[in-house]
Amino acid sequence: GPRVVLRPLAFPLLVYGAAYAIALATGFAYWNPGAGKWTSGSQIAANLVINLAALGVIGTFNAMGEEIGWRGYLQPRLDAAGVRWSLVAVWLVQVAYHAPLIIAADYVTVGGVATGILLFAIADFAITFIMAREAYLARSVWPAIFFHSCHNTISQWLFPKFFTVDANQIWLQGEDGVLPLVGYAVLAAAMYASMRVH
Repeated sequence: GPRVVLRPLAFPLLVYGAAYAIALATGFAYWNPGAGKWTSGSQIAANLVINLAALGVIGTFNAMGEEIGWRGYLQPRLDAAGVRWSLVAVWLVQVAYHAPLIIAADYVTVGGVATGILLFAIADFAITFIMAREAYLARSVWPAIFFHSCHNTISQWLFPKFFTVDANQIWLQGEDGVLPLVGYAVLAAAMYASMRVH
């Protein structure tokens, strides 16, 4: 149903919306659509429609490549085999998969490679839990695929295209940073608490 698409869209919007609101309020981010090149409402609207449509399709196919492996195959296989800490195993594999990209391609290296990997790993643990939970609730890998796609689009394109952020800080840098990390950690903790209550 709608929750398969709407919840995976809402979670990253909530996390990054809150992170950028804090960044605006504290002065290390400011409104600057298209790095100052989008000066009219029609330019902003056209860029939103064209880019989000393209990124929605491309991002979903890219996310499928990972999520069919992580949540579609590895997580269920580990659980079926009775691996107690299967979520941690999947998370460690994901971090190992992304580490060469972080090192070689200067990907999310906020504060240097070691700090970038650390921030990515901590945030990815919360994200791994959220995606696994949503996939198991829906009994489908699609919520994880849509979450992954929406997270990438929102964190790497949507907010960075509309805001300019001070490069010399660790709080918010594209996909990574302390503020999104805290947002996802709070969201995952709330989900875990609700599971324990029910």
